[in-house]
Amino acid sequence: MRKILFSAILLSSTIACKKDNLSSESYQQQIEQNLLDAKSVYKQEFSKAFAKALASNSELRAFIKNEALKKFDQDYDILYQMVKDEMIGDKKFKDIIAEQYEKKENLNELDRLYPTLTIFVPKLPMDSFSAEKWNTQTEIPQVAYTLNTTANVPIVNEKGEEYILEAKYTPSFPVVVIKENEVVKVSSGAANSTKASVSNGNKEKNSEKHLLKSSLYTFEFLDEAFNGLNDNNQKSTSKLRASTINASAIDSKIKTAYDTYKNADGWQRDYIYYNITPGQTKGKFSYDYQEHITSFSMNDANSLGVISDQDGDPVNNPRVYSPGWKGNPPTTPWTGNAFRFKVNVLINAKNGAGASTDRYFNVEAADLYDAKYKSERGGILLSQRILVLESITPKKVSLNIPLFNWDLNEYASTIKIMVEEVDNTEEENRSETRTVKFATNFGIEPTFGGLAKLGLKFGASLAKDQSSTVSYKVTKQSDQLGDVLINFADNVVTGFDGSSYTTREYNSGMYTIGIEPRRVQ
Repeated sequence: MRKILFSAILLSSTIACKKDNLSSESYQQQIEQNLLDAKSVYKQEFSKAFAKALASNSELRAFIKNEALKKFDQDYDILYQMVKDEMIGDKKFKDIIAEQYEKKENLNELDRLYPTLTIFVPKLPMDSFSAEKWNTQTEIPQVAYTLNTTANVPIVNEKGEEYILEAKYTPSFPVVVIKENEVVKVSSGAANSTKASVSNGNKEKNSEKHLLKSSLYTFEFLDEAFNGLNDNNQKSTSKLRASTINASAIDSKIKTAYDTYKNADGWQRDYIYYNITPGQTKGKFSYDYQEHITSFSMNDANSLGVISDQDGDPVNNPRVYSPGWKGNPPTTPWTGNAFRFKVNVLINAKNGAGASTDRYFNVEAADLYDAKYKSERGGILLSQRILVLESITPKKVSLNIPLFNWDLNEYASTIKIMVEEVDNTEEENRSETRTVKFATNFGIEPTFGGLAKLGLKFGASLAKDQSSTVSYKVTKQSDQLGDVLINFADNVVTGFDGSSYTTREYNSGMYTIGIEPRRVQ
């Protein structure tokens, strides 16, 4: 974790300021000295101007609500560069903000320092505030902004006054958040790009990348999975099925594979991919099935704490404890509603260097865990009621993310899966060399008119051990959550209780993931 908590320091400073009857200006200087660097001062200045503008302009509030509901990046985010030139009434958005600046040139400097500056409308617990429920005529939100130096959150009220909300608290009053976007980045070579031009409301397809073009920058999504402008992403749902599957819902071939090898020595995937059984030991590869990510869950509150340490994540909650919790505490979501995960699938190839299959997926905080809160008064600096997290319980997310066709004639008998929670769009290259087993029992079989797998498992021949290197990318500053190994020989279905089948899952210590073949044609 890279965030340093200053709760105790700030609280003691606040008390001291109150005792000494220091001015709000002196208190503000205290905040800036402890938390703000030269760059984040510009984010603070924008937040103050935005708070004043929201308070005085109901059309602006309605505009922010409507843009957030578009969920252009699968969350309630608005990319400032994409909307700053939009007309709100008879003025541009940026001009409405500029009216609240003493030094208007600082708004131009903000454009340079924070190209992915994002306005986020949080979905607060207990239905206290959200983009859907926001009454823009009567509800004037305060403005929070994120910092790299602390998990505590500065909040600016409608008068431009600022206070610190400790990370252990969640607001139960209207508030919007100024942060940086973790899934949209400035496109490389964007200066000469004319491939596409889109705003939060207009879409143009591009065969290579879905680009967002503003007056200053061209942006691209870290991965198409985050593209809320894609109709397929909008219509898709992650909630398909869990690891316990009703007998009537399981694929017939998966069921037959389980029945075939329940009391016989052999591999279920041999039947799924090659139609091989103890009575029919030769088979041609079928492309009807692919490996899929079928489920995901964080294992406990400690693991949930690890993935909540960056600006766009649900904020760390350092003062909530429960029996059995160790290390990192549980979290409370309000400065970010969606967790973004990247899955690296390291596939060692028989011929040449291996490949990494990268997949991304979003999970809303409410789908990743259940949380219970209590309401209380906000203390010295707050007149509103705030929420305190009391307990948190991880939930399983059902997924349907295709990976690859597992042909043992091309790929090793073991794959490695690594999961990270994405906090940054900047990537770095890595590589890994492993000694893996390759099946050698393949040959031309006239019965099948070509290449076929000959024999159960590795056949009569021995598997070949071979050193193989796979190159892959990770996003910088992201939380690496560990890895799991999946063997071709692993049973896909592990049991049947008379009504439901149980499928195999893999535990990294921090998360549990389901991997199984599913029919694709």
